[in-house]
Amino acid sequence: MDTIVDEVRGASPQAEDGHIDIANEIAEAMARINLSAYESRILWVVWRKTYGWHKKKDMISVTQFEKATGLKRRHIHRTLSELVKRKIVTRIGNSRIISYEFQKDYTKWKDVTKRGNDVGKSTVSGQGKKRIVTRIGNRSLPNRVTTKETIQKKLYSRSSKKTDADSRVVEFQKFWDELWLHEIGCGYMHSYGMEGKMIKELLKVHDLSGLQEKARTYFRDERSRQRGLDMRGFFYETNRRNSLKAIDPLEQARRELLEV
Repeated sequence: MDTIVDEVRGASPQAEDGHIDIANEIAEAMARINLSAYESRILWVVWRKTYGWHKKKDMISVTQFEKATGLKRRHIHRTLSELVKRKIVTRIGNSRIISYEFQKDYTKWKDVTKRGNDVGKSTVSGQGKKRIVTRIGNRSLPNRVTTKETIQKKLYSRSSKKTDADSRVVEFQKFWDELWLHEIGCGYMHSYGMEGKMIKELLKVHDLSGLQEKARTYFRDERSRQRGLDMRGFFYETNRRNSLKAIDPLEQARRELLEV
């Protein structure tokens, strides 16, 4: 009965039950910035967990973001990275303990319209955008703007139509992306031409599942983490270990001691 009554009455939020204090100047700055739907939802969670508790920063887990927004983890990681890159949110700490803080100095934000009207203007400077050429001679060009996302989609789709070796390269790249996202907490930027060749060379020696296991070992290795994790480092480290297996055990032990 109580549930039915509540549904009829609807929600009735009260400020005295808790509220978020945001300065008018910040509200005016927010009106001049373009946010995606995901960025807006994540930003409200940051405000709720910080300003909602009268704090400047707070440790917010991905699980908390999940429960508050209903978004999937990969979208949360990507959106947080975008907000950090745009200097709207500050990430503090390492990959295990992370705090987030709203950057109230809006002069540091990136991609803010200067004149309140961003139609046909650059979001950074407010100046007119460069004209996009749609025709060369008598030949029309496709009515489509190429972005990094569409380039990546084309690379994946082209690779999937090629040989089985190419499809395994794409599959390992996707596995690497998921591993990187889980361990580092942000998206990995591929250099597809060079890294694709590296993966293809490794797949000539290792099967896909074996190479995936080596990637997990590489991410857990403390020396690798100190040097900086990337695809090139993984390629050289895997080849180094392969060469050690091919030499005399005593010589292998000697070389490993020299590296410590």
